[in-house]
Amino acid sequence: MKYEVFSHKVTIEGEIIDTFGIVATDQQGNTYTFDDITTSREYLEKFVAFLNEENVSLKCFKIFLELFIDSL
Repeated sequence: MKYEVFSHKVTIEGEIIDTFGIVATDQQGNTYTFDDITTSREYLEKFVAFLNEENVSLKCFKIFLELFIDSL
């Protein structure tokens, strides 16, 4: 798996907010998108670096993602 950060904009109560998510790509080129994880690119980039360094599988990714969100 390869994990990458991406940004996009969401509108909440009439206010446009930059938010960041993760795109995961497997060996076959299939992509999985996880939107609106956080508004902090810095923290998410550190998390994605960890995922890539540890070669985290998509199955384990969900566990790590929950822990990451709980730590925010």
